[in-house]
Amino acid sequence: MTNLLNRRQWIGATAASLSVPSFFPSSATAQSAQNDRPIAAVIGAGGRGTSMAWHQFGRSANLVAICDVDLPEAERAAATIEAKIGVRPDVYQDYRKLLERDDIEVVGNATPDHWHTKINIIASTISMSLLRI
Repeated sequence: MTNLLNRRQWIGATAASLSVPSFFPSSATAQSAQNDRPIAAVIGAGGRGTSMAWHQFGRSANLVAICDVDLPEAERAAATIEAKIGVRPDVYQDYRKLLERDDIEVVGNATPDHWHTKINIIASTISMSLLRI
């Protein structure tokens, strides 16, 4: 007797084995302790910045601040982030004030392209890691 699978059985077994990890939430397998997570901030609170704050930092970092030149936009983003992760980040209108904080380790830069260079240079000169979108 042979133990060979026909093509349909092999495809079914392969599909079943590949789908098993999708049943588990990513937070169950990749959640860091609160103290092991970097302290992060996002500059630029539009759609990309809010998305970055939630998807990139909300699960893997302690998001402590968000900044946008449009203060109502920054407040809206902070409320959205609070609803998703349960912690409201501090809100800034001036990125220089945010970059003066000593506790921030990672900065997400979701500003328009013409602002990227200046903000990235300032952040890197004070030894902050950068994530640019």
